[in-house]
Parts: sequence; C-alpha cells; structure tokens
Amino acid sequence: PMIAREQIAVRNVGLLLMLRGLLVAGGVVVAAVVPRLMGPTGYGQVALLVALSFWFTLAASLGFTQVMGRHVPHFGQTGDDEGLRAFFGRLLAIRLVAGLLAAGLYLVVTATWLRDLDAVAMAILAGAVFVRAPAGLFFSLYLGLNQAARWGVADILRQWGVLAFMLPGYLLGGLRGAALGVLLAELVVLLVGIVGARPYLTWAAFRIDLHGMGPTLRFGSIFYVGDLVLAAFERSGEALVRATCGDYAEVGFFGVAYSA
Repeated sequence: PMIAREQIAVRNVGLLLMLRGLLVAGGVVVAAVVPRLMGPTGYGQVALLVALSFWFTLAASLGFTQVMGRHVPHFGQTGDDEGLRAFFGRLLAIRLVAGLLAAGLYLVVTATWLRDLDAVAMAILAGAVFVRAPAGLFFSLYLGLNQAARWGVADILRQWGVLAFMLPGYLLGGLRGAALGVLLAELVVLLVGIVGARPYLTWAAFRIDLHGMGPTLRFGSIFYVGDLVLAAFERSGEALVRATCGDYAEVGFFGVAYSA
C-alpha cells in the first residue's frame, strides 16, 4: 500500500507540473490581453479590488491547507471515512464563519477607503471573498487525499475564469461587470470542489466545535501567521501604489509589470 501511495504521489506531481505550465501560459495571456482591453485606469481599479479581495480571502484561510495535509492522510490510511467526514464538516463550518467575517470586513475597508469606486462592485467582490472560503477548503481536501493534481486545478479555473467571465463582464458592464465575472469564476471553482468532495460531505458533521478542534486550530495558526506575512509582500503592491500616488493607471501599470 505504501508503494502504491508513493506512485500516486509521483504521478500527481507530474500532472501538477503540467498544470503549472498551463498556469504560466494563462498568466501570459491575461497579462497581454486583459490590461490592453480594459485600459490602464480600468485595469488598475479591477486589479486593486481583486488584490485586496485575496488579502481578506487569506485572512479567512486559518492555515487549513496545512491542517488538511497533516491530518487527512491519517484518516485515509486507517480507512476511517466517518472520522474524515466529521473532521471535514467541523473545519468547513469554521471556515464558512471566517469567510463571512472576512467578506464583511473587506466591504467595510474598501467602501471606507476607496469611496471613488463603485460600492456595488465592492459588495459583489465581497461575495467572491465569501465563496473562496469553502472552495479553498474543498481543494485542500484533495491535497490531503494525495490528489495534488486536483488541488492545482483551482488555480487554473480561477485564472482562465478571468478571461471567460471578468473581461467580458467589464466590457459589458464596467467595474460591476468585472466584479460579477470574478464572482462567477469563483462559483465555478466552488462547484467543481463540491462535486469532487461530495463523498465527504454530511450535514451531521457540519457544526462548530472550537473546543474539540483546539489542537488542530493551534497547529494551523503556525502556518497562518506565515501565510499572512507572505501575502503582505506578494499582494500589497497595488494597495501601496494607490496609497502613494492615488492614480489607478499607475496601479494598472504596476499590475501588468508584476504579473509579467
């Protein structure tokens, strides 16, 4: 059985490398097409709001990806499917509450700071922040189940969803249309995650148990702090440019250079 698991892991790593190649190709297409069609100012506005939304998405993650990688393999090796359903249900309940709080905080911060932008678009992107919370947990489950390739599919769906939904949305409805396109892309990611994780979903296990999950949450918090520090460096560029110069075109130019 151990040899079989190692073979599956190696095969998934190979598939994941192929997916990363597709991710790079998609990044080139997005960087070359999207900013040109949106224009510097429009792209800068969208890039700033989306970058901020990922900040708050990470704030709701609570380090659960590492928790899944640590605990889920044990359930698989022992064949304890009921235990895995109970474990996943409790994490999902906590993640939904964290996602709701993060979405509300995102809306408050953006509406307070970026008063010159459309508040409806911010509200739509707050919905995307909430949707990412359970979606991320579903795909983290794949990682714990030794299905790293399926875990990597989320990034592909999200990236190509920008071309399929966000860009047409902006061309048809401006900032609101772009925000709606982001939300639609996130809903597709969530739907794919639910379909794959359906065998491990049960209403009986869906409950918040902070006391019983205390050791697990403490383990995740170690990685959570590191994730927040990493995000502060990787996702702060657009916000810093907007705060220093106040020009969305400059934000757009930065976004293109950074994505390249």
